[in-house]
Amino acid sequence: PPYLKQPPDVISIDVGRQLFVDDFLIEETNLTREFHKPVYHSANPVLTYDKPWEMSKAADSLPTACPYSGGIWYDPHRKKFRMWYMGGYIEHLCLAESDDGINWTKPNLDVVPGTNIVLNRGATESNSLLMDLQEPDLDRRFKYFLTNIGKGWKTEYRTSPDGVHWSDPHWLSGPHGDRTTVFHDPFRQR
Repeated sequence: PPYLKQPPDVISIDVGRQLFVDDFLIEETNLTREFHKPVYHSANPVLTYDKPWEMSKAADSLPTACPYSGGIWYDPHRKKFRMWYMGGYIEHLCLAESDDGINWTKPNLDVVPGTNIVLNRGATESNSLLMDLQEPDLDRRFKYFLTNIGKGWKTEYRTSPDGVHWSDPHWLSGPHGDRTTVFHDPFRQR
């Protein structure tokens, strides 16, 4: 891409978090890069299936509560970590919340009363959920891209003001492969 072949003299890095896995954004340093082996937290798994709607309906499917592709974001307005996860294998998009990213609660919401489901039948193995703090339209602050297998492997795009109440699909893409995700590039604003 042109921005890699001929990068600008100054690259603003105040548009979000930066992961320094290479020297692309570093002009000079006296630091030494050190890699550490990750260690599982003693409370693992920090999220597990424990609700009836997280038990898959198909006899050959497994109970599921995992943030497969949903997304985990810190919401500065609510001052909580929020996790959108697959509840029941390829069943529902659900929401869990946490103050510390380790201890999660599953709030009772009004989409499917008495559950934490935010999109009934809204989880697949290929989706992306984004929290867009730069979005001027507060009704579209949360964005959800869901690969809809039933509609011929096409992605549908939905928005939400709160990550709980989702719009009907705004559009449906053309057909694509089975593993498609979406992200926001703050450098190119796309």
